[in-house]
Amino acid sequence: MNDTPRQIEQTPGAHFMYHGDHPDWPITFAVNRDSDPLDRSNFAVAQTKLAALDPHGDTYVVERFNHWLCGWTDNLLVMPESPAHQLANLLNAQIDDYPVLDDDHYSQLEWDTNHPSDRECYDPDHLTHDDCPHICKVCNQPLIDCYCEGNNE
Repeated sequence: MNDTPRQIEQTPGAHFMYHGDHPDWPITFAVNRDSDPLDRSNFAVAQTKLAALDPHGDTYVVERFNHWLCGWTDNLLVMPESPAHQLANLLNAQIDDYPVLDDDHYSQLEWDTNHPSDRECYDPDHLTHDDCPHICKVCNQPLIDCYCEGNNE
């Protein structure tokens, strides 16, 4: 679950130094290079919903910062007391009840993350053909590495 923004908002300056252009705007969602598919999905869905509410981006912004530990971080900030702020609060309340803002988006992102190409599946050592169509039915090896007769089926 994406707890980072709430922690930052509740304890400004405790373990975080902000150097952006909107010091008074709360950070409502954040992702970094190492974020899991759930956090990346919720961030993208929140950004899409805010863009639909404010197509010109006057009341929200994504700011990217480089970071020595996690490579980079993207922060989604909203103008205080704006419709974007109200929407961000609503989205965070939804996450408190159920951690996924959009099941279809999350499912697709998770699939894309675990299947880097149309000929591979993530972690083939723990998958079978039932889990991934790119695993040989006979030898249970990735089809790309399989040379048995089952690869011809």
